[in-house]
Amino acid sequence: MDVTAYLKKIGMTAIPAPTLENLKYIQESHMLHIPFENLNILNSHPIVLEIEKLYQKIITASRGGICFELNALYQWLLQQLGYKSFLISATVAKGDGEWNKLDTHMSVIAEIDGQLYLTDVGFGDASLHPIPVEGQAVQAPNNVYRIRQTESLYYLEEYREDVWIIKHRFTLEPRNLAYFHSRNQFIQFDEASPFNKSRLITKATPNGRITLTDHQMTITENGEKLISPSTPDNFENLLSKHF
Repeated sequence: MDVTAYLKKIGMTAIPAPTLENLKYIQESHMLHIPFENLNILNSHPIVLEIEKLYQKIITASRGGICFELNALYQWLLQQLGYKSFLISATVAKGDGEWNKLDTHMSVIAEIDGQLYLTDVGFGDASLHPIPVEGQAVQAPNNVYRIRQTESLYYLEEYREDVWIIKHRFTLEPRNLAYFHSRNQFIQFDEASPFNKSRLITKATPNGRITLTDHQMTITENGEKLISPSTPDNFENLLSKHF
């Protein structure tokens, strides 16, 4: 696996030093160039959590992936670049006080100069920049985020319409890829999974986000949304044009 080819895929031409400023740039570049997508699940191509296979799919074949794929490969890249980092598991909020299945999101913690940062390239419309675990709010290009701690749990929160909205909760227990095997099976095959019902492809843009589903294309630019229909006749053309 080639670190230089990985960096080229996300628009970078030089190997960066493991600093916080460079981590901001790496995370944002990653999210601008590699989409979150569940096409393999809908096409009945099982997702295998092996780093070499993830590299072949995402970097060599220019695809995206779900959080288990994107963040596992991203954490491998960070290690190759000299960042101290490890995988963690998280539980995603439903938005109504309820929670999705335990630990069905994978994220990454990086340590820089003794401080821990949540850095995530596989959570859809999330922060484009790392967020300090200690609690300082971060003004990222796409919104304001913070991490709030209560007892042994940490909560990722986004500031929207004068309210802090919980995105997910997590612990700092390091996880390996094997830990996520059963969660990966759930996301792909369980009836309760939100990711095996219809196609979803989404990617950050310099001024917003673009999202394609089986039913519509949504382009967000500077807070304004343009929604157009997606049909079986035009889906592949939209996918090729925008992703």
